Amino acid sequence: MDTAVKTIFSQNGIDLFGAVPFEKCVPANERLYEKYKGVMKTVLIFAVPYRTRLVPQDDYKMSMYARVYDYHKKFVPLFEKLTAQFKERFPENVFEGYVDHSPVNEKHAALLAGMGVAGRNSLLITHKYGSFVFLGSVVTDMEFPDETQEIKTCMNCGKCIEACPAHAIRERGIDPDSCLSGINQKKQVTPEEAAFIAACGYVWGCDECQNVCPLNAGALTTDDEYFTGGFINELSAGWLRGLSEEEFCQYPFSWRKREVILRNIDLIDAQRP
Repeated sequence: MDTAVKTIFSQNGIDLFGAVPFEKCVPANERLYEKYKGVMKTVLIFAVPYRTRLVPQDDYKMSMYARVYDYHKKFVPLFEKLTAQFKERFPENVFEGYVDHSPVNEKHAALLAGMGVAGRNSLLITHKYGSFVFLGSVVTDMEFPDETQEIKTCMNCGKCIEACPAHAIRERGIDPDSCLSGINQKKQVTPEEAAFIAACGYVWGCDECQNVCPLNAGALTTDDEYFTGGFINELSAGWLRGLSEEEFCQYPFSWRKREVILRNIDLIDAQRP
C-alpha cells in the first residue's frame, strides 16, 4: 500500500486496514455498486475497535457496542478528515467514504485484505481487536497492487454454537430470525419471545458468541475517548427515562425508541427474585 495512505490512516488513529481491488469485492448496495463499477479501482477497508477496558457496574446484560456512543456519529467526522486528506495528497483521484451502506460487503473486503478470519457466528474476527470492531470503507479510483489473500475461517471449535442461547448459529452463519439480538430489538414481541428475553437477561443485543470465542480472549481494547466517554456504567430504567432526547440519541439503541429497551428491562426485572 502507498506509504502516504498508510500515514493518513495512522494520523487518524487507524492501525488496521487494507486495500482490495473493487472488482474482487461483492456487492452490498446494488445501486452504488453499479454506479462505481468500472470507475472505482480500490476499496480501502479499515476497522475501528469499540470495546473498552471499562466494566459495567450494573447487573444487566447488553451488547458491548450498545454501551458506547453510536459509531455512525464517530464515522461522519472521521470520513470528512480521511477523504479531505486523501484528496489533498492525491488531487487527481476520487475518494468516497461509507459505513454500513457501502457499495461492497465490508466484511468480505476485510477478509480479502487479510485483516482477520470468518467466524462460525458470521462475524469478522480480526487478529488485533477480535470481533469487537466496526468497519468503514473508502472507495477510490486510485489503483493499488493486488495483495488480496485467501479467505480464512476460524478454528471451528464450536464454542459459539454451544453458547448461543437461541441456537441460531447454523452451518452458514446466523439465522437472523432466531438470534436473540434480533428478538430483543423488536417493537412487538410474542409471549414466548418476551419470556425468552426475560430468561436470557439481555436488554439489548447479545454478545454470548463473542464472549466465548477463543480468538477474542487476547483481543486488545481501545482507549478512544469517544467510546470511553459515553460508556454506560450503570444502566437502569430510571437512568434511561432521565436522558434528554439529545442524550438518548447518542446511543445505537435509540433508533428503536426508548420504549423497547425499557420493555426489556421490565421483562427482566419481573422474573428476578
